Amino acid sequence: QAAQLLAQHHLQAAIAVLLTYPLPYDEHAQELWRCLGSDAATIAKIFSNFIEALSRQLPYQEKPDPRNKKLSLRFATLPSLAITCAIKGVLAIPECAAVMGGVYPQLFATLLVRLGSSVGLQLPKELTANQKSNGLPRVAKPMDACQCSIEALELMLSRAGNADVVQAMESQQEWELIIDEERHHQGVAALARAMATYAGPRLTLITESLAPVLSSVYDRQRITVVAFFAELLNHQAVSDLLLVDVLMNNLLGRLVDNSHVVRMLCIRGLGNIATGAAHKVHRYSTTVLSALIAGMDDKEDPDDLITLEAMSGLSKVLARVDESNVRGILINIALRIRPFFEKEKETVRAAAFVLFGNLSKFGDGESRGQFLEQVHTNLVSILLHLNDEHPDVRKACKFALRTIGSLLGSEAIGTMFQKHLLEDANLHYGEFMNDLAKYIIKDFPDKVNFYLMSCVSFFKSTWAEIRGNAVMLVG
Repeated sequence: QAAQLLAQHHLQAAIAVLLTYPLPYDEHAQELWRCLGSDAATIAKIFSNFIEALSRQLPYQEKPDPRNKKLSLRFATLPSLAITCAIKGVLAIPECAAVMGGVYPQLFATLLVRLGSSVGLQLPKELTANQKSNGLPRVAKPMDACQCSIEALELMLSRAGNADVVQAMESQQEWELIIDEERHHQGVAALARAMATYAGPRLTLITESLAPVLSSVYDRQRITVVAFFAELLNHQAVSDLLLVDVLMNNLLGRLVDNSHVVRMLCIRGLGNIATGAAHKVHRYSTTVLSALIAGMDDKEDPDDLITLEAMSGLSKVLARVDESNVRGILINIALRIRPFFEKEKETVRAAAFVLFGNLSKFGDGESRGQFLEQVHTNLVSILLHLNDEHPDVRKACKFALRTIGSLLGSEAIGTMFQKHLLEDANLHYGEFMNDLAKYIIKDFPDKVNFYLMSCVSFFKSTWAEIRGNAVMLVG
């Protein structure tokens, strides 16, 4: 009763005192939090206090790694950790379900951003020191800042009637992705998928609450929000809610972010418009195509992640636009992707060949002559990588050859590509190339020398398979 009276008259002071209690909260502290939230009105005020407080607190502190001064370690801050634990405590009160409708968007956004900030954090040293000074026994399972945020978010979703979102995340073990520093954005995307599927109507206000975080100084917070927004564009729900323009503008605004992961996720989101809002593709075609083309040339893309997303996005968007949208940039795209045919990373090679195949959709338009020139220029490379050591590259080359076959003007070669280059069929490469060479000599006698010179350039390839394939084709 004393706690309840204190909450009625001095709520801010009561919250401030309880937040100083040692972590993890013992049963006594948890009971005090439950007593503090004795009615819906008070619970709503407590949540508002938490949301505001977390927005003001430092999410973590960085300190030099004593083992390597060039690296830094990130530690959770006690105030942010205490507030997150307190949110869990208040969410344990059954009565809090009555206020979820009013606090849902901001609380979800706050906990999601907190979760993004918590990935990879170590516990603050003060926490251990406090436990020792207070004579508290060691807990059987040490606290984990990230797990604490997940538990709070799960509780919040369940209290708000979205337990199906939690079940979807648990059934596919998506929470494990979220706590992994390298795969965090994949886990956030999974959460966005679940929200779009089971909590679509709530996304409008959630988006509004998350958007300001895109200006955060913390890379991890921006990564979390952009990953969420990018995946939302993959779903029809955002189109139904008229959120497409809002999401697109937010992503376009972060294309020059200093984090290459943020830029990569923005590029992914722009490509996703072809899936979640196909009817909007024509409106954004110029902007999106320009951004995706620029993404292929990102200078700070050490692992080619942005390049991969850009080519994948282009393939998706090109499937939704007309020849008139692409006419002016068709050859530019073809020229831009050519260097990627010989990239060391097989996923990049495969994406480039698929993209070139998708470009052929526009090869019958006004740019036919110029595009056909690109087909002849790249034909040898595609044929040689048809026997690439990586199956995904071989499959991509089959696709590219099937799509460009009709443009070559040789019925025999076009038929051969359609008949023998089935996606999952085994190809007898030597026999195929031997037969193809005969048709090339017959149907393109004026191109034979050009093809031979192209083959010779591959004699210095870094891959033995490609060098061997080039020698075979020349022979």
